[in-house]
Amino acid sequence: MATKLKFSKREIDSVLHWQRNPRDWFAAVWPEETLTVQQGDYFDELGKLIGAKLDLAEGKVLTEEQKVYVKKIGISVMSGNGTGKDFVTAITILFFLYNFANPKIPCTAPSAHQLKDIVWAELAKWIRKSRKLDDSGVPLLEKLLGWQAETVFLREKKGKEWFAVARSINTKATPDEQAETLAGFHEDFMLFVVDEASGVPDPVFRPIEGSLTGKLNIAVLIFNPTRTGGYAIKTHGEDAPRWVCMRWNAEECERVTREHIEFYGEKYGEDSNTYRIRILGLPPIVDGNTLIPPDWIHDAKLRDIEPDPRDYVVKGFDIGGGGDPSIIATRKGGKVYPFKINTTPDSNVLTDWAYMDFVNAEANLLYGDVKGIGWAIMGNLRKRLSGKVRSVDANSTPLAKERFLNKRMEMAWNVRMAFENKEISIPDDIELIDELLALRTEETSRGLMKLVSKDKLRVELGRSTNRYDAIAMTYAYPNMEMRYEDKDDYDDEVEVRRSASVGDSRSFMRA
Repeated sequence: MATKLKFSKREIDSVLHWQRNPRDWFAAVWPEETLTVQQGDYFDELGKLIGAKLDLAEGKVLTEEQKVYVKKIGISVMSGNGTGKDFVTAITILFFLYNFANPKIPCTAPSAHQLKDIVWAELAKWIRKSRKLDDSGVPLLEKLLGWQAETVFLREKKGKEWFAVARSINTKATPDEQAETLAGFHEDFMLFVVDEASGVPDPVFRPIEGSLTGKLNIAVLIFNPTRTGGYAIKTHGEDAPRWVCMRWNAEECERVTREHIEFYGEKYGEDSNTYRIRILGLPPIVDGNTLIPPDWIHDAKLRDIEPDPRDYVVKGFDIGGGGDPSIIATRKGGKVYPFKINTTPDSNVLTDWAYMDFVNAEANLLYGDVKGIGWAIMGNLRKRLSGKVRSVDANSTPLAKERFLNKRMEMAWNVRMAFENKEISIPDDIELIDELLALRTEETSRGLMKLVSKDKLRVELGRSTNRYDAIAMTYAYPNMEMRYEDKDDYDDEVEVRRSASVGDSRSFMRA
């Protein structure tokens, strides 16, 4: 049931105080919760920013500090992992909904998953956890606010005028179309929220600056700096004077354990890009030996590729040895699907596993390494999948032997070109991304390009690059025919498979 808004003078005075003191509002709504030092500092800065803009709108004389703050677009937080970014994003949205009249709060993120499954879920969580009203047991914010899949709104207004709304980004849209994501909002009290802003395309930010003309219109960007450039990164560089800039180093956060920090330091090295991004909250460093720039990796993680129906389903089989797991990568056209993983050292089990995975996926080609136990496994698969198995020897002579030391480097370059040409999408797999970030090239005395040794990568990562290796094998021969020649061939093949499948089902039912 909707709640009729009736505020006493005391309640109104409290709201007027909380507008400029978000930390006090948080303590009143979640009295049993505590903020980290970084989070407390953030809410103090938010209060200063709001106070300065409200005083300007009300014609008050500004202090010297306020004269600086009124020129700011908003707050930009660049953070390591584990510092509570999603929590702060949700609390900021709820704070604005509670304390300002008829606010509009457009929110976006690089993906619908990040926006709806993480940010919107975090909103629901903290609405439920707000302090209870009297003896009714009903949370305060649950009484006041309605929650839907794409909006959070004041119940009294029934979703009109007073709301936060999730706006997904169409990654396939043109820049002008992407710029419409946050366009069209105008209100005295308006908050733009961009979560994981490092991954948001630059055109999306265009309407923000053009819309900040009301009494209190601000933006909040919170992100892990996975890219080397872009709008969000510039807010801590050339555009920093226009923003309240904060960096949350996970080393300084009470929520992040020393064990977690030491794990990343020992596993990747404190000078690695992984440590910079995930712990220090700093953008990656790219040098001339980086195989695949971090920006390309991040873009591929977000890229939505729809394979052509004629594209072959190709498997890359990295066969584990020495305690490493075995990995199967599946690629159709430019789309790489989540990995299949098996930890058994039994070659017969691995053979059966890879065979059934190939058959169940109705795959066309399987590439596998022939080193070590791979020689026997690939031999058995070749017998069972006649004409559909290709062996890959990373140390063999490459096609472009005048450029590359071996096949391993040639495959790596083919993978790089897929990233550079925006022809690949990868799963959001943390271990794969770490492996890709670690890949570097070197030059031999003969001027040939080679990939940094597996031993060096194992020391840096603490494991083999088996996810990357599985993908790389599917690029062993990229010029090979990887799709049905024409639609008739495709239709014929599908019909053969469908008939076989129906026949198998009937045989099973008769049995």
